Amino acid sequence: RLREVAVREGLRTQGQVDSTDDSEAVRLAFASGLSTSRTVSQISGRGLGLAIVEEKVETLGGSVSVDTEKGRGTAFRIIVPATLATARGILAQVSDWPFVMPVVGVDRVVRVRKGQVRLVENRETIQLEGRTVPLVYMQEVLDLPVKPQRNVSDHVQAVVAGSGDDRVAFAVDRIIGEQEVLVKTLGPQLVRVKNISGGTIIGSGKVVPIINTTDLLQSASQRAAAGVRAEGAASNGNGARKAVLVVEDSITSRMLLKNVLEAAGYYVKPAVDGLDALSALHDEDFDLVISDIEMPRMDGFELTSKIRSDMRLARVPVMLVTAMESQEQKERGIDVGANAYLTKSSFTQGTLLEAARSLL
Repeated sequence: RLREVAVREGLRTQGQVDSTDDSEAVRLAFASGLSTSRTVSQISGRGLGLAIVEEKVETLGGSVSVDTEKGRGTAFRIIVPATLATARGILAQVSDWPFVMPVVGVDRVVRVRKGQVRLVENRETIQLEGRTVPLVYMQEVLDLPVKPQRNVSDHVQAVVAGSGDDRVAFAVDRIIGEQEVLVKTLGPQLVRVKNISGGTIIGSGKVVPIINTTDLLQSASQRAAAGVRAEGAASNGNGARKAVLVVEDSITSRMLLKNVLEAAGYYVKPAVDGLDALSALHDEDFDLVISDIEMPRMDGFELTSKIRSDMRLARVPVMLVTAMESQEQKERGIDVGANAYLTKSSFTQGTLLEAARSLL
């Protein structure tokens, strides 16, 4: 049945499945979007579960294998390394966005009364051991959406980074505590993301970013020099957040794109392939579509073409973000109607947000 569904869904050709042995055919169960279930519920039948499990395990440097025998049953074997790179960090939160700051770059954590915050050269500062330390707001440095605070405190909590006269106090909404975390790099999908060095999974199961302290200090310095203040979440002119549809079959890339865009204030809806994206486009209105190219069932080129041929959707800008760097592929993207073509080798948080802003 796996072979039959793989051909029907366009994941494999008939010739390809005919030439595969049973062990290779079983591996089709891990293909994203392939399901032998005749019914789809809220928790099963979409063909994503095993693909996500395999990707998560491989992210940890492990592997998943399956042995099955008709009439006896099926066994899944997951192998993961016993040790990974770890680091101690300060777990903090701004708005609804938790993050980890490595203790290596942290001087201390402080809690000061708002009355002790002073303006020096039109900049907020606090006093530490007789020295004046700039106070900046983490959500502004990271360009996070500003949310109204429910419980306004008369104190400011801050993580002080740097050393000596180069220290900066980063105000946060909440200090959760210090803990040891497993450090994972962002991988080849995102070569460089400003202010972020990697990610980790906290006890609640949520994936959170690990801050690059050096980048963060530079960002705070540049922001102070330019006199920039955050303007809040990206909006469409009437106060509502702009909506972005992210189409990506890789859960890792999908979540990274989602986190970067949400941090910039956008409402983000994820889709696993072109067919899923078309369904979402007919259910909701979006200001921008950001899509990978190589995906099962319907790729980014076909998705873009269908968007352009639909009168209701034709004016929605489309950005293709892909590892395909040849001039031929870029020209094909433009030919089918893409407004922007961003390659993953040159991808950064800044280039993504700049391209998004230029299209909106």
